[in-house]
Amino acid sequence: MNNSSQVSDDFITKIKFLPDIFFLLKEDGKIIDYSLNNKTIKIFNDLKKGDNLFDKKCQATKKSFQKAILKAKEKAQSLETTISCKDYNQPFLFRINYLNKNTIVVFGLQLQSLQALKSISDEKEKEEIFFKTLFENSEDAIFLMTDKQFIECNKKTLKMFGCKKKEDIVGHHPSEFSPEKQPGRISSKKLSQEKINSAFAGKPQTFEWIHTKNDKSEFYAQVSLNLIEYQTEKVLLAIVRDISAIKDHEKKLSEQYQEVQTQNEEIQSQNEEYASLMHQLRQNQTELKQALQSLMISEKKFRALAETSPAAFFIIQNNKFVYMNNAGYKMLGIDSPEELEKLFFWDIVYEEDREIVKKRGIQRQKGEKLIPRYDFRIINKNLGPIWIDFSATNYPFEGKPALIGMAIDIHEKKLLADKITTNAENLAVTLQSIGDAVIVTDEKGKITNMNPIAEKLCGRRLKTAKGKPLSEVFQIINAKTGEKVNNPVKEVLKGKKTIGLANHTILISRNRSRYHIEDSASPIFKNDELIGVILVFRNLTEKYTREQELKKNAILFRTIFEQNAMGTIFSDTSGKILEINESALEILGSPSETATKKINILKFPPLKKIAFDKYFEETIKTKETVQTFFNYTTKWGKLLSVKLTFNPIIVHSKFVGILITFIDLTQEKEVEKQLQIAKEKAIRANKLKTAFLSNMTHEIRTQMNGILNYAQILK
Repeated sequence: MNNSSQVSDDFITKIKFLPDIFFLLKEDGKIIDYSLNNKTIKIFNDLKKGDNLFDKKCQATKKSFQKAILKAKEKAQSLETTISCKDYNQPFLFRINYLNKNTIVVFGLQLQSLQALKSISDEKEKEEIFFKTLFENSEDAIFLMTDKQFIECNKKTLKMFGCKKKEDIVGHHPSEFSPEKQPGRISSKKLSQEKINSAFAGKPQTFEWIHTKNDKSEFYAQVSLNLIEYQTEKVLLAIVRDISAIKDHEKKLSEQYQEVQTQNEEIQSQNEEYASLMHQLRQNQTELKQALQSLMISEKKFRALAETSPAAFFIIQNNKFVYMNNAGYKMLGIDSPEELEKLFFWDIVYEEDREIVKKRGIQRQKGEKLIPRYDFRIINKNLGPIWIDFSATNYPFEGKPALIGMAIDIHEKKLLADKITTNAENLAVTLQSIGDAVIVTDEKGKITNMNPIAEKLCGRRLKTAKGKPLSEVFQIINAKTGEKVNNPVKEVLKGKKTIGLANHTILISRNRSRYHIEDSASPIFKNDELIGVILVFRNLTEKYTREQELKKNAILFRTIFEQNAMGTIFSDTSGKILEINESALEILGSPSETATKKINILKFPPLKKIAFDKYFEETIKTKETVQTFFNYTTKWGKLLSVKLTFNPIIVHSKFVGILITFIDLTQEKEVEKQLQIAKEKAIRANKLKTAFLSNMTHEIRTQMNGILNYAQILK
């Protein structure tokens, strides 16, 4: 009973840390066990144990899946592969662990539309589209909020809270979407404000909460609050995940556990009664023989005892039953003495167990010392094989050798024990195969178990770490200050609630390697008593390095965007301005970014005069770049010559927005105008020069002719 309780509590706690999909398969694809989270339960809701995963959901990729399994088998290690599932247009990343032909562990993570970003060359566009796609297509509700109200939310938020428009949420306080009291009769408004204040103080918050939808119906949620900078202001990023299905599953598991515990207690109670009876019957062999002899002499008393016992009593001579009580008839599924007379003892022994029964019978006849009780299966006429607890002794009956004994039906108890053993084995396989590092401690904070990933990151084997305080094996510091971070297990043992490490935490391995990690530690309870802690953490070193590079690039791209002399506007397909730089504000003559963003660009008065909306719609319709030139008068009367370009932004065949650029050509046009004037002046001067030279030539010829004539006369 204690073991089953321990397994159930561990299982309930650890199941929360599984990936989107978990399958335990045989080599042919038959599902032994599985687990799904909120994102994938709708996709695989028609699966059940015993189904073939390949034929049910992955038929189109059956060969690819089987090839991946064989590859994992040959390499004797985990293998990652991307495979699409039937009737679902997004792929999954599967990790396959081949243990043996009857035990293959498959974990799956759902891939989002990040692949579309590969088609975009501009890193700034990638960054903006990535975060916009993540925000709008997240499976979780995402808020931005001040300490008083929500200021932004994504589409999932509207769906989760049953709202039709953002205004139903934006401008409201979180307590307005909560019942008056949280569990424990704590005021939702007071408690939510405490969480918000703690988050604004720089302490990330992760907790469970009961929210209410717009129709006032309640649902369980997991909430995380983190302080971020948004438009130069400190705000909270709130992520809400609906965990109602998990809570329902936990409730069902708890109810099943209570039912199993009750059955265990009933079985144990019965076993104690039967053990007491058997102890009394076997306490003294001489007394037992005398008691049996007395019972056979006084048949009435014997039958009164035997016929009222829940255990089956029997007497066998020459492999035939010469006596059996009512419990024995029920155990065999027969109704009459006539049926019993036709049965030989070996007819009721299950074929696979006959050898062990024969062996013990021979040992008993030889007088060898045996354990008085053992288990094997017999054939029930109606139910088939059932397990019994069997004990017997050789004793003469009516002057002839006989076997006198007792049998107890333990079939349900045996099946329950097998189920508990299977669950324990599955849990052990899961712990060894899960992609995250896991460490389990007892109520004193000493290590009792850790999986291979945890061994690798900590640089310790379980056999050397077992029994040691967590602080000797799990050494963590703050990445920025280098100061030692508090032991998370101690914090859980003290507060008896789940906690997570702060950002920028580094794990120092035994070999002095350093890993950026994130983790959470949760208490393990048994009968409301804290019996240990489970610590789950993952290596984020590559992710951390990548994020640092992204931050550097983000600063660079933002600087380029803001300081670019070319006016730039990023708009959605409705004309809403999402981003605008200073050059664009100067060209348009707008007072500020904030004021301009409030105006739909299609309704901007000066732009309506130049048929701006016509080129905007043409870009959406043709999905090609559109370019035009126009003269634009600002609101202050300044005339500008502008080159206007509309660039479509298409991600994964989806039109997500338009990049609009303005280039002020006023100075170039003025230079061209001055050049034209200079050119015309040069042409006129050249014509005057030609006329002058022509006239001068005529005058010179006339004078020369006179001189020549005069010279001729002088001769």
